[in-house]
Amino acid sequence: MTKFYRDDILQRFGVGKDTFYKWKRHLCLEGSRDENKAVYFTEDDIAALEVLKQHLDNGGKLEDFNRSALAISSDNNLSKFSVEIEEEDLIEIPETPDPMEDVDLDRLVYEAAELKGQQLVTPQLVKLAIAGKLSEDELPDDIKAKVRAVREAANPKYQADSIAFQVLSKWRSQNGRIGNTQS
Repeated sequence: MTKFYRDDILQRFGVGKDTFYKWKRHLCLEGSRDENKAVYFTEDDIAALEVLKQHLDNGGKLEDFNRSALAISSDNNLSKFSVEIEEEDLIEIPETPDPMEDVDLDRLVYEAAELKGQQLVTPQLVKLAIAGKLSEDELPDDIKAKVRAVREAANPKYQADSIAFQVLSKWRSQNGRIGNTQS
């Protein structure tokens, strides 16, 4: 059995003591003691450390690494075991058809666009429906004031005397009449 000591492991993985001890704790690696009472680790321990390092090198985090995913036995090398499967034991698995094989992609995207269009206009349609059901009395005061102002602008109050004076003044100036007398 090959024995791996801490300094060998630090060099092998290119890490410092703190990192090694964090990994060791996370993997629950105890190590064993040799005849000189020095702690060493087994090939299975090294394999676990290699899997963890690969996880970290791929951008994973230590706290995300699942120890239970390791198929490691500290007493036995699992690679010694094998299972023989007879050909008659094999079950033929039918091929699964591609669910997108007969799909009209243009139609699919068009229908998705229709849904998006509905999604975009629904809030305005709901607002319009609510507006149709509100009475003028339910409007906020500032909106009531705007409605009154628009109504007044659309239906101006005519002052007949003032308009009559302006019309006659214009007529008199066009026809050479002098004087702006009011009758």
